[in-house]
Amino acid sequence: MSGLFGSAECAAGLQNISTPCDPVFAAQDRRIIGGAFVDADVSPLRWLDLSLGIRVDVWNTAGHRDAGVSPRARATFHAKDIADLFVGWGLGFRPATFAIPLPGLGDVPLEAGLQGANQTEGGVRFFLPHEITFETRGYLNIYRDLRFVDIFTEPQISDDPAAGPVPAGILDDSADGKSYGFELLLQRPFDVGFSTLASYTLGFSDLEGTALLINQPSQTFDYTPSYDVRHVVNAALAWQAKFGLILSSRVLTRSGRAEGWLWLDSSGVVRQYVQRVPWFTRLDLMIAYEWAKPGRRMRISFEWINVTQARDAQQIDANNPSAPFACRARWGEPSEPCPLSFTTAIWFPNLSFRAVF
Repeated sequence: MSGLFGSAECAAGLQNISTPCDPVFAAQDRRIIGGAFVDADVSPLRWLDLSLGIRVDVWNTAGHRDAGVSPRARATFHAKDIADLFVGWGLGFRPATFAIPLPGLGDVPLEAGLQGANQTEGGVRFFLPHEITFETRGYLNIYRDLRFVDIFTEPQISDDPAAGPVPAGILDDSADGKSYGFELLLQRPFDVGFSTLASYTLGFSDLEGTALLINQPSQTFDYTPSYDVRHVVNAALAWQAKFGLILSSRVLTRSGRAEGWLWLDSSGVVRQYVQRVPWFTRLDLMIAYEWAKPGRRMRISFEWINVTQARDAQQIDANNPSAPFACRARWGEPSEPCPLSFTTAIWFPNLSFRAVF
């Protein structure tokens, strides 16, 4: 249990790092936060392991109380030494807080009510020769009253440019939605010789957004969030010699996230234009040498981050004079894909030394 004293300041209706925010609620100067949990791992049968738990959290802000009860369970079925089948489920709750989780701010509720997540997964893990494991799993996460990142970046709904510069409305700061997909994982523990960790994720995310319009009733619509990235590959390969030399590499590649805008068409219907940015691929390399004796260990390593000097697409470049009119006005469907602005390539060598006694 902890107590937080002092008011928080935010501006209603402005999309910034404190959004979502109710200024009156945030200005309360007394907050009590408490929680308790119980976990248990049991094996009622030789071929069955159960992990059970429950957590209770309470957020009290000047007399307003929000509470969340979060049960969770996981079952693992052992098929001899060949494979494990597993399934898990759990609930989770948390309040709307500052978007940037700085110390002292991540626990300050800025609005009444809680975000909720209902998470389910299931899969199978195979045990292969040479200590290699292969795992595949599927997941489904259902969200309620989710505060998502797009409300901090592009919340405005564009109106016909002929109507003037005033937007038609904004995107509501909470939404219901889901994320689902499957993952593949291949790994061999880090040891002398070759070791690896390679994963592939195919994921989908969609929300039911609400448009808060200025001169019309609000509308609900299917919304593709910017974090909807279809494909993610993360692979690391290492080789360790018996005399302490270590060579390793890592590749990260992902398909383009969703960029675009919301706009109100001539019939008064809110629409979304979605443009996928290019794939991003990065390569990291490392060489290290390790001295290990009983009770002590010393290691020196040289890493090169982003050897490929890859640049990530940042956003649609609406200020590009050669862009189609729809891209510059952020209204309607463009006749061709919009130009993009890219981040500066962040790449650097890193020399490190570590000793453990």
